[in-house]
Amino acid sequence: MLIIAKLVVREGQAEAFLSAFAAYRALVIAHEPDTALFDVFRDAGSQFGFTILELFRHEAAYAHHNSTSYRDACLALIRAEIADGSASTHHAADAEGLLANLGGGHAVRA
Repeated sequence: MLIIAKLVVREGQAEAFLSAFAAYRALVIAHEPDTALFDVFRDAGSQFGFTILELFRHEAAYAHHNSTSYRDACLALIRAEIADGSASTHHAADAEGLLANLGGGHAVRA
């Protein structure tokens, strides 16, 4: 499953957002081997716009991600920095096909 989330952080909160996301990402990398990609990218030409990409190898990996003990605390820190009403999320189910096209490697950046 591929998840693409687009959001805008509050003015002056980009570094706090990136710090909170980095802490969450470290936990995902350490504890979720079937999460193939979990990263954030600053939108081109935008000081406050970001895109988060999450790629799970299968539905069970997505379910595990959503049931971890650290998820809610990390999301609370991240959501505190997001401008009201700015987040949109899109889901695509065919992660296996995407991973096959990418060579099936573990794509999480260190």
